[in-house]
Amino acid sequence: MHILSLDELNEHLNTFDQVKKLDLNYDHEENGYTLTLILSKDLFTENVEKLLIKFVYISDFSLNESFLNNFQQFMSLYIEKNNDQLENVHYQISQVEDENIAFKCKGFLANLI
Repeated sequence: MHILSLDELNEHLNTFDQVKKLDLNYDHEENGYTLTLILSKDLFTENVEKLLIKFVYISDFSLNESFLNNFQQFMSLYIEKNNDQLENVHYQISQVEDENIAFKCKGFLANLI
């Protein structure tokens, strides 16, 4: 299993934009929220490669209500390093064009499945 770097992940986010799974949970061991995203290029085709991303220590989470009413897609999702040096806030995730989702996190693990 190849773990994706930040640059590799941002490159894949251009094509993997359909949301198969969005799961936000509180992790008692880590004492923080974890967000798991599974993104696909095409939700309607079986056996297509998917992108699994697990974000840890989620903060400032925002999910627009319009996301729930439309085809579930995060177009132009982008992850950037946060250089503010705040504790547990190393990355900022948002959409370049839409505002369906935005949050900050301490770290992430991503790979193709």
